[in-house]
Amino acid sequence: MIAQIRKIDRSAARNRWFFLAALLAFAPLSAWCQNQQDQKLEVSTSYSYLRANSSGGGGSFNNSGGTGEVVWNVRPWLGLVGDLGGYHFGGQASGVDEQLYTYTFGPRYRFRPRFGVLSPFAQALVGGTTLTGSLDGRHTGENGFAIIAGGGLDARIQSHFAIRILEVDYLMTRFDRTNNTPGIQNDFRASAGLVFRFDLGR
Repeated sequence: MIAQIRKIDRSAARNRWFFLAALLAFAPLSAWCQNQQDQKLEVSTSYSYLRANSSGGGGSFNNSGGTGEVVWNVRPWLGLVGDLGGYHFGGQASGVDEQLYTYTFGPRYRFRPRFGVLSPFAQALVGGTTLTGSLDGRHTGENGFAIIAGGGLDARIQSHFAIRILEVDYLMTRFDRTNNTPGIQNDFRASAGLVFRFDLGR
């Protein structure tokens, strides 16, 4: 994939500002949520395994990384998700070092009724991605488009704490090839971690 990436340009800043603006757009919901006794803010942190499949015959790679999420539950069954992920590419040639970052947002549907302590969910997120790399000390990078679609299962331990048993997602990233044609990568992400929940009701 190192052959596909270009120098980092101003689009990196634009993508990050776009993601921050989307999160700030959720802020006006806070006053409404304060009157809902069952509204919660969720913050989660997870270890993530990413199987990256390069377009154009570039091969597949195993990646290890982490994911952080903030979820604003505007309804007991509907949440607004901000998802940040970072992954380090394994199995690269000597002298090659690559990382992939994603920043996406969108809705999450939590199925009702809940099955005891178990709480399944599904989500569909869109946003941006950044691929950075170095070859013998020379740094390059490229920004692209990302889609995440999938779901997971949480197990409640206490009212404000849960374990994410498993989250499985399809991750599509799109970068421009060196000949300026789009290259699409169809990746698989599996995550597990911890979920912290905060009451917003009075």
